[in-house]
Amino acid sequence: MDRSTARRVLVLALALGVGADILFDGPSFGINVFVAVAAILGAGWLVRRRGTGPDPLDAWLPVAAVLCAGAVALSGDHFLALLDTMVALAFTGASIAAMSGVPVTRRSAEVVAMIAATSLVEVGVGAGRVVRSARPAENLPRRLPPRAAPIARGMLLGLPIAAIFAVLFASADPIFRGTIEDVLGFSIDVGDLPVA
Repeated sequence: MDRSTARRVLVLALALGVGADILFDGPSFGINVFVAVAAILGAGWLVRRRGTGPDPLDAWLPVAAVLCAGAVALSGDHFLALLDTMVALAFTGASIAAMSGVPVTRRSAEVVAMIAATSLVEVGVGAGRVVRSARPAENLPRRLPPRAAPIARGMLLGLPIAAIFAVLFASADPIFRGTIEDVLGFSIDVGDLPVA
């Protein structure tokens, strides 16, 4: 994989991750599954190998993925929504494999199961290869910008002072404390600190 493709994959993966974090910020599935499946299919189409395309017999796979994802939004039953989500994800994975040029529909069930297992392994292992491919060339000089050292010193000096003031303000103001607890995800209570 060349460097520009790897960087494009990383940017799209980051965008999909942030989008998934926003879309699935709640317990229930609905239209968010449809949007996520459509985004994954679009990203898969954008990063497919140039010169390769899906087999014409595999054209039904992304349609089935989108229809199953749309059924999640229309379903009122939690079990059916979960089942439709799993089927939509399976069709999405098969669609991504087909977009890479691997014919899926023409294969036997055993080969399709092997493609699915290989795809799952590649999701976990392939990320390391993409990151290695996206790194800058080794012959480039690795220097920090000249302004980085003063910024790092300022952060090193300023962050402890800001943390002390945040704790003091949180102990004095319940509204500020609630905001800090929402942002950080844990409670700040000065009363828990040991007193000498």
